Parts: sequence; C-alpha cells; structure tokens
Amino acid sequence: MEAKLLVFIAIACAVSRIEGQTVTLSSSINITRSGCGTSKLCFPTCDPVANSSTCYFGSSQYQPNTTLYFELVGPTSGYVALGLASDPNVGATIVFVCANNNTNNGSIFFFQTASNTSTGLNLTTVNTVYSVQGAVAINQSLNQSLVKCTFNTSSSLNVSTSSTSTSKASATINYYVTIFSGIVSGTTLGFPTSVYYSGKALNLADPTSNTNTTNSTSSATVAATVSGSTGGSDSLTNPVAHALAILLSAMGLLLLS
Repeated sequence: MEAKLLVFIAIACAVSRIEGQTVTLSSSINITRSGCGTSKLCFPTCDPVANSSTCYFGSSQYQPNTTLYFELVGPTSGYVALGLASDPNVGATIVFVCANNNTNNGSIFFFQTASNTSTGLNLTTVNTVYSVQGAVAINQSLNQSLVKCTFNTSSSLNVSTSSTSTSKASATINYYVTIFSGIVSGTTLGFPTSVYYSGKALNLADPTSNTNTTNSTSSATVAATVSGSTGGSDSLTNPVAHALAILLSAMGLLLLS
C-alpha cells in the first residue's frame, strides 16, 4: 500500500492557533508502531502502516525536561484530533487538532488546539505546544487523504515528576484519551466524532500503561456520549456502524426469502 501512497505537501501559509509558533509542513513524517510498549505509549492497537485506510493511531513519549512528544495519524479528508481529559465524566479539556484545509485549491495542513463541549470544539490557545510538524498524504488508488502530525507539549498538561530525575518511572501524567475525527470547511472544524476511547486513565509517560486496552466499540460509544460527540463525522469515521448496517441488511434479506 505504501508504494501507492503519494504524499502531497502544499507549500503555503500554514494556519496555527499556537501563539508565537509555526507549523512545519514535512513529507518525512513516519508514524509507526515501532517502540510501542517499550519507548512510547500507543493507542489504540492498530497498525497505521499496514492498515492506513482504517487505523486512527496516536502515541506519547516522555522526554527529558518534563516534555511529552505526541504522534497522531488518521484516514480523513478533514481532521484527526487527540483529546485528553482528567475526569471521564466531562468532555476532553485539551484537544490537539491536526487538520486538512482542502478548500484552498489543494490540501494544506493546519494545527489548532481546542476543548470539547456539547456544542463542539471551542478553539483555545495552548502556549506550551511547540515543534509542530504536519502533512496531508493522498492515497490516489483509494481516493483518500491521510492526515498526520507530531508535536511536543510541556507544562500545559501539568507534566510533573516526583524528583528532578528524567526517568520515565518518575513521571505520572494520567489522562483519559480520545481520538476524534471530523470534517473541515476551510479552517472551521466540524463536530467531533469519537473513533477511539481508552476506557481508563493512561499514564502518558508510561509506555506500558495501555497494554491491556483495545479499541472496543463500547468504549468509543461511551466517549462519544460523554463528550457530546454524536454526529458530524465524515464517511470514514465509523467503520463499525457501517459493518453493522450491512449485517442487518443481510439478515433482512434472509427473513424475506
């Protein structure tokens, strides 16, 4: 599949909600499962290389000086977003949005930060996000876009350690993790739909904290309900619902025969 994946990077002005920071458009972003469970925390368990047409994938990696490095990729013509919440009963309080502005005569990557509410994503400014890199890849054989990005965060996530040591074991940054997807009109973000929910608080600094968590349908449904994310997705955001609809149709035909 990789041989058929043509990367298109628009050399244009990137739009960013990060004050004082710029977004680098890069065709060299390579997001894989390499290091999952050992050097980085991964969510969910799918392979973004082998299953690039269906896999929404993210990872976090703790680095020295209380810094977290994130990766995010998803098959969407709009946006893929990483949502973090300290309380499972509220919507994601921090949402990092990697998006494709596909109305300006081509695909242009842009990055925004937001919070998730019952009315959708409310744009906010997170001043401690930096080193953002993004790309929009076009798989021409599937007529499909792939949005991917990497970025760093620091104290905005209350990243703290019990000592001055930079050991991974000394850091505890617990969040409920949701991956969202949605449509984009220019740089206006459509309503978010949950495509993955961790189901438990993950320690973003511990590569092993998600070893027993899978991308279950029930977890994704709970995340969508809690966050108010019940609509506004593009056609690629809910493959489970699509499969269920096909199954029900088949059962109906059997009953009529």
